[in-house]
Amino acid sequence: MQPMAWYLGLFISAPQVLMMILLGFSLFNLKIDLHKAFAVALLMGVICYIIRLLPVPLPINTMLIIVCVAILTWLICGIELINSLVASLLGLTLYGITENLVLQTFFILTKCTVSDVLTNSFLNLILFIPILIILLCTYLLCNKSGFIVYDLEPEDKYDELSVENTDKLVIITILLQPLILLLINNQLLISENVIPFKKILPYINLV
Repeated sequence: MQPMAWYLGLFISAPQVLMMILLGFSLFNLKIDLHKAFAVALLMGVICYIIRLLPVPLPINTMLIIVCVAILTWLICGIELINSLVASLLGLTLYGITENLVLQTFFILTKCTVSDVLTNSFLNLILFIPILIILLCTYLLCNKSGFIVYDLEPEDKYDELSVENTDKLVIITILLQPLILLLINNQLLISENVIPFKKILPYINLV
């Protein structure tokens, strides 16, 4: 498999992971140090580059990245591993939905095709800007309003007992459903393209 350009790892993969962490962890009320989140994102920029060298299909590629993010946030940020996995899944799902909306809008407004996006590094960077802005605004709004999806870090110790691992596994199962649909959708788009799979896979934005 052809390696992706190094600057895509720096300017797309690392910011992707950062927004995935900030938004996903915030929506589960998991406090995370911003500097440590930056450190995880930079490390993941390198790891994403390495993972894309592996001869694996997109769904496996994506799952490997989710696992790496969860492990790094556990080791570096001190977040419980299962909590890190849950938050990473939500962050990636929200990123995937946003990316698909931006790309579909772009295809409607222009004459560009999926092939153009997948093979043009500069176009990848340009399209990443609105995705980043949308996710950043969403994070800031949620953070300011105090909106959360589910509290995985209750302040009350009594409430903390109610957050069982079974509940977290249910959340993981729920989050996996839209993520799998997104991966299937992207895989179908790739399969329908005239460009060989090995040439276009390194440029797919969805981490």
